[in-house]
Amino acid sequence: TFTFNCTPSAANPPPSSYVFERDGVDIIKGVSGSILTISSLKRSKDSGNYTCVVTNEAGSVTIATNVNVLVPPSITPLSTNETVIEGTSFITPLTTTGNPFPVSSNVVIKKDGVTIRDGRITVNLGSGSGASSFTIQNVNRTDSGSYTINMATTAGSGT
Repeated sequence: TFTFNCTPSAANPPPSSYVFERDGVDIIKGVSGSILTISSLKRSKDSGNYTCVVTNEAGSVTIATNVNVLVPPSITPLSTNETVIEGTSFITPLTTTGNPFPVSSNVVIKKDGVTIRDGRITVNLGSGSGASSFTIQNVNRTDSGSYTINMATTAGSGT
């Protein structure tokens, strides 16, 4: 929940109107009150620069704030069951989302529930575009199993 309190520190005479805007577009006009509350924030529609213009007979004042809605990371595999020829490389695309976008240092790869550290097995995060990939180079029989990718950011964690 985001609450924007637009009460000026001193207003004499009292405010006659409040106009709330997001990125320069009016979202609330009138004298209904000095507080804007948004529940169930969505990054795509609620992030942005918010302003409130408070007006009375003496003039107006603008109060501003910026809202950046954080979203825990998530990763969606585009394939789930694959057969791979030994000695070849396996690459599968992934869709990665989150705000902030996850970084490689916060990615943990698990095979059959156990964290692995094998330089042949990597996740390439697509620099904020969402287009990422999972790679196993020089596949061998011991690579068979179920893989999960865990990511963490300041917004939380996801698989």
